[in-house]
Amino acid sequence: MVGVRVRWNPCADVKEGLEYVSQVTVEPQPRSNHAQILLVCRGRGDDRPGSVAVRQGLTLIGSRAGCRIRLRSANVAAQHCAIVRVGEQLFLRDLASTSGTIVNGSEATSIELSVGDTIRIHRWEFDVTTEGQAAERAGGNTAGPVRPATRVTVADAAEKRLFETANGVLLIGRNGRCDVTLQDGRASRAHALIFPTDTGWSIADLMSANGTYVAQRKIQRVQGLARESRIKIGETELAVRLLPETKQEVAEEAAIRKQSPAAAEFAEREADLRHRSATASELEESLRRRIEEVERRALALAEQAQAVEAGRSAFEDGVEQLKRERRNAAAQRRRQEARSESLKETARSVDEREKELERERTKLEKEVRGFDERLAAVMAAQDALAANASALARNLLVDLGAPVVGPRRRAGTTNELHQRLLGHVRETRRQLEDDVTHVTAR
Repeated sequence: MVGVRVRWNPCADVKEGLEYVSQVTVEPQPRSNHAQILLVCRGRGDDRPGSVAVRQGLTLIGSRAGCRIRLRSANVAAQHCAIVRVGEQLFLRDLASTSGTIVNGSEATSIELSVGDTIRIHRWEFDVTTEGQAAERAGGNTAGPVRPATRVTVADAAEKRLFETANGVLLIGRNGRCDVTLQDGRASRAHALIFPTDTGWSIADLMSANGTYVAQRKIQRVQGLARESRIKIGETELAVRLLPETKQEVAEEAAIRKQSPAAAEFAEREADLRHRSATASELEESLRRRIEEVERRALALAEQAQAVEAGRSAFEDGVEQLKRERRNAAAQRRRQEARSESLKETARSVDEREKELERERTKLEKEVRGFDERLAAVMAAQDALAANASALARNLLVDLGAPVVGPRRRAGTTNELHQRLLGHVRETRRQLEDDVTHVTAR
């Protein structure tokens, strides 16, 4: 027999949906003589019918990841309710949820279930059936109880008895609807659950924030309880004792102790071994889950390491590319600086040439002014020469017309004057030519 049987695999991306955690890891269970009890979801709205086998021990139902039956809805508490199977008996305990758990139309806090009962949580309805009755409802249990014949008492540090039960489960937490209510800020609303098993009693941590400690050791999920156990929740320490249920059992135990202390010690050791065996099984299961989780994390870390290595290689390539770009930028900057210096030198040369040309222009302007002045002086000399020539001509005419001067005297005087006039004209022309040649050369 397989301990989990599910006929529906719902989509995980719906806003509200039903999810069986056991679909992820289906573990074969050893064959037993117990009938297989199923929780059958009728299917309402977008849900389709499906079923899950109720295994021995604890089954959590809620909206939080880690619950065996996960109901994705804001109207379902993180840990909504718990179902405990002991042999053929089923116990349901509401875990102080806000919306409550409905059994057969009535709100239930702690109740023993029978085949044919209906459980409603928000919009989901489950029928309690046995193998071969998943499609129809039936009533009554299929076998008698096999729960250990003991009662459980819980006391505080002052040995004040807080709660006692011999039937069903016991809820410990900060909520007022818990069987044992703790005034402890480090305790969760529904913190831990004590419940019976085939071999004794166990305690389960309900995925609390600060954990549950038994004998100063933090439990992983479920741990068996010894005849006397010390548990710590938050800052509160509690004593849990497993006591014989009837006076006859008390008398038989006392007689065994009186007749044979060794037999009594053997019985206590046998009971302790049973509890240790249950605890070892739970620890083995917890270790197996932790090993699987470690393997998954190791695989994820290996993938992350590969991604980191790829990222490192890409980073090194990027660094080399940046170095090359930096070297190219430095060379380009040096070329630009050299070009800038060359341009600056050219600009300085151009400035000096402009200054030199300006000086030359000023000097030429000055020489042009001197030439203009000398030209004006030559023109003035020519004008004076013309005036002198005119005066000489007039004088010559006067001399020619004078009766006291003979012809030879007049001819000599005229030639002399003519030679003097030609000499002065030639001198003036040479000076003008020299001036023009000097200005042109400059």
